[in-house]
Amino acid sequence: SGSVPRDFLEEYTGYLHSDGFSGYNNLPGMTMIACLAHIRRKFYDARPKNYSSKSVAHKGVTLCNELFALDKSLKDLSVSERYDQRLELVKPKLEAFFDWCESLTAHGKLGTAIN
Repeated sequence: SGSVPRDFLEEYTGYLHSDGFSGYNNLPGMTMIACLAHIRRKFYDARPKNYSSKSVAHKGVTLCNELFALDKSLKDLSVSERYDQRLELVKPKLEAFFDWCESLTAHGKLGTAIN
């Protein structure tokens, strides 16, 4: 329930990176950060039974995979180099991904994925 995270995090303000558990909703002083792996899974689950590579849900999975691959390519860099490269390379793609998500209108499983 929402009382456990509320009690545990009552002194904390800032960003909360989570799996989207509804018990985290409406915590005062929190900015919710979604987990991209969970977002990808929602798009994966939203693919129609006989999906095509042109389906919106499949495109969501593909875009997430591209972000994961790009981030993985930075794994051998130092922390500061990886940070700089994430700002330069990953951030614009991530912003474009979220802009794309915001441009969609959907219900059901696809609506869950984009929300």
